[in-house]
Amino acid sequence: MSQFFSIDNPLFFILLITIIVVAMLYFFITEIVQPLRKEHKTEKESLELKNEHLLSLFTTLNPNPVFRFDTTGTIVLTNTAGHEIVGTGVIGTRIQELIPEIAGLELGTLINTRQDYIMDCIINGRDFSITVKGVPELLCGHIYCYDITERKKYELDLENTKSKLRDLALHISDLREEDRTRLGMELHDNISQTLTVVKMIAERFSRLNFADDESFTNHLYMKSLVENLIIETKELSYSFKPKYLSDLGLAAAVYGLVKQATINEKIKGQFFHFGLETKIPPKVEVYIFRIIQELVNNILRHSGANSFIVQIFNSADFINILVQDDGNGFDRNRLKETAGLGLVNIKERVDAFNGSFDYETGTKKGTEFIIQLPHRTKYEPPD
Repeated sequence: MSQFFSIDNPLFFILLITIIVVAMLYFFITEIVQPLRKEHKTEKESLELKNEHLLSLFTTLNPNPVFRFDTTGTIVLTNTAGHEIVGTGVIGTRIQELIPEIAGLELGTLINTRQDYIMDCIINGRDFSITVKGVPELLCGHIYCYDITERKKYELDLENTKSKLRDLALHISDLREEDRTRLGMELHDNISQTLTVVKMIAERFSRLNFADDESFTNHLYMKSLVENLIIETKELSYSFKPKYLSDLGLAAAVYGLVKQATINEKIKGQFFHFGLETKIPPKVEVYIFRIIQELVNNILRHSGANSFIVQIFNSADFINILVQDDGNGFDRNRLKETAGLGLVNIKERVDAFNGSFDYETGTKKGTEFIIQLPHRTKYEPPD
């Protein structure tokens, strides 16, 4: 037996080393690890309590309504501002009953994963922007409410103001169109007819009515001036009141506009349309024609193009207008310097019609205008 406890015995030596290691491990665990764990647990509990206290203090002192709910969605706490909005009996009720908009959220998952959601809702007749936050340390969630009732009111007032401005712009355009029509009729019915009578009287004179060749030459020159004046007056009259628009419709009017623009053969124009067999209100046709007229005039005056294309597509929901040219284009960054292009007038017409207006262009790259007008509903031009 004494030989077993001899230091020279390998088994005894291994046993001794094992006992020493176990003793050291026991000492390390009981005297170092466990106290550290206990201290860490205490600090964690203290931090959680402090965190809960701070959150509760923040919730209580927040001037905006704040609601705390547990994993089941039950409201367990609210602050003074919350009580003022929903009353004191809200504790114990379901948060989904107070704010139906969050009914689709999985509140337990939201809390455990610390998710955030932002949405608008109505609480007791007032508009709020709410932030739903998960707080996994406290096994709860918070809803922070920010009253946006006044902002919503301002937004509604702003939209109403915009609507009134659109209606006013449409009404002014209608008045302007009425003035153009009236002026066109005056030119056609009065001045043009008077000039025609003058021409007929001049044609009654023959060469025998003049004493010399110079008087006859002056007569022919005066007759030519009257004829040219009649033509120019009719063209001016048609520019105020589109020649084919009221009689034959939009497609014929735009076709005539394109044909007139290319009559000198210095520029080639094409016109394509789809869906215009569907009836479009006359006032809407006038708006579309004036927009295209402005764009075509811009091409003739400023683009230096060799050709252009006008396209109109009338779909179920929108009237789409596309006008392209192969001209010089312009720099979008210098748009203010290109005010002569009439883009401001076009944009005002499109905005008044509650449509969209955009274009693609670049120096020496031509220009493409894309306009989309909704079929009139709310913003039907006033009678």
